Amino acid sequence: MKFFPVFLALAALLLSACSTTSEYKAVYEGAKIMDPLQVPPDLSQPTDSDSDSLDEITSYSGYEKSLNATEKGQVLRSYQGMHFVRDGSLFWLDVQDSPTHVWQSLHSFFTQLGFKIIFQRPELGLLQTNWKQNRAGIPDNWFMKFIGKLYTADTLDSYRAHLEYDSAHKVTRVFIAHQGVREGSDDQWEKRPANPELEEEMLMRFMAFRGMGDKLARQAIAQTKPVIKATLKQTKDGYVLQYNDGFARVWRLVGIALDRMGVLIEDRNRSAGVYYIQLPDSFQIGEKSGFFASAKKPAKNKYLLSLEDKGDNTLITVKARGEVGKDFTTVSKKILGEVKNNLQ
Repeated sequence: MKFFPVFLALAALLLSACSTTSEYKAVYEGAKIMDPLQVPPDLSQPTDSDSDSLDEITSYSGYEKSLNATEKGQVLRSYQGMHFVRDGSLFWLDVQDSPTHVWQSLHSFFTQLGFKIIFQRPELGLLQTNWKQNRAGIPDNWFMKFIGKLYTADTLDSYRAHLEYDSAHKVTRVFIAHQGVREGSDDQWEKRPANPELEEEMLMRFMAFRGMGDKLARQAIAQTKPVIKATLKQTKDGYVLQYNDGFARVWRLVGIALDRMGVLIEDRNRSAGVYYIQLPDSFQIGEKSGFFASAKKPAKNKYLLSLEDKGDNTLITVKARGEVGKDFTTVSKKILGEVKNNLQ
């Protein structure tokens, strides 16, 4: 975080006695009061005091018990027509509502958080927000209100969300991926790793926005545990990422991982198990720091990410689009490594 020089000494003195009052890890300028959506007439509005434990909730129009076991490796929390699902370290929200209604509420949710929607494809259930400072670490007191916008954060956040409709279960799945940058020493913005905690918080706040009490939404997320499933292996033909789960789920989860990485998905063919990807400008190979730093951009930036169904597990490999660059092995290892990191 930075101050204009004229305020530096005074700020350092006063901030030493200040503390942050926000209960959230994400606070963005321009956010409005989050008015929850209307609760259907056959439901009563839940409050944080309704129950100290999700396991005790049983009285809301026949919704499933709060804790449910689903397919292998999944843990699911259900309440108020919403299910928080964790698969490995990835997670999403299942909503018992149409994609149109969920899209509208998701759009309103980010707008009320202070974001602008800079890209949207409602027919595909895709949206991307602009970049905003996360001011959660900035104390909320009279001094900070006095300084106002002169106090700036050196990190920016953006969110990419997409929806999928499961007609078999009649639920709309909500995925939210975080992207972040930080200001480097040369005043250039540098990519920073996606923050799963911010993604969890956005889903939690979206659950509260759609009618669940804030405390219950927090519990729904806190009471699930991740399971590690991804393993990167080297073979005689290169590198392969093995994910111990079926193709249908891995296909969806890899898409989320690519969103976290900031990779552009130019096209995809689910029947062939292929993502056509373009690497972001921030993707580099080699060392990124140190005296003998040798970071550089790959010779090519367009590749295929191939998923092969092996029944109980799925194999993920990188393939070239066109000619194979000399750095293909290094690039493919890094791509699969970053996919693995964003699946863990």
